[in-house]
Amino acid sequence: MSRIADAFATCRAEGRAAFVAFLTASYPDDARFLEAATAVLRHADVLEVGLPFSDPLATAPSSSARAKPPSQVARARSGR
Repeated sequence: MSRIADAFATCRAEGRAAFVAFLTASYPDDARFLEAATAVLRHADVLEVGLPFSDPLATAPSSSARAKPPSQVARARSGR
């Protein structure tokens, strides 16, 4: 089995849902990404790492928003 399948099998055997976390690779920088990933993996069963993509038309709005700092997302939503 793969590590992902093993994680889901463990959760199933324990009668609980899996906690699958998502982080954008190297965001906001490599060092802080690795720090965040290490912290998340203390609790998450699986960590999905997304690659930043520069074409906002080729990805879902929620994915594009995750690749921006919260202050930029708030400004974009408010139209400012």
